[in-house]
Amino acid sequence: LNEYSQEVFDCLKSIEQEKIEKILEVLQDTSIKNRKILIVGNGGSAALATHFAVDLIKSGFVRRKPIKALALTDNSALITATAQIY
Repeated sequence: LNEYSQEVFDCLKSIEQEKIEKILEVLQDTSIKNRKILIVGNGGSAALATHFAVDLIKSGFVRRKPIKALALTDNSALITATAQIY
């Protein structure tokens, strides 16, 4: 547990604060301008894309106006229909 905790801590320390601040600026600007964040993932990352979209939307109900978000991988009918075309 200590080794894992240290790895997580080291990973978090390696993230540049300026990049996190830029992401937060983009999210805030998106909300203010009533725009939408589109998220995509492949395989397990498709589930993470859905999870992130839900987190963005639900966070607004607690702290501020919701951020419009959509995981592009959530429409399995569209994905499978277009997969047959290509």
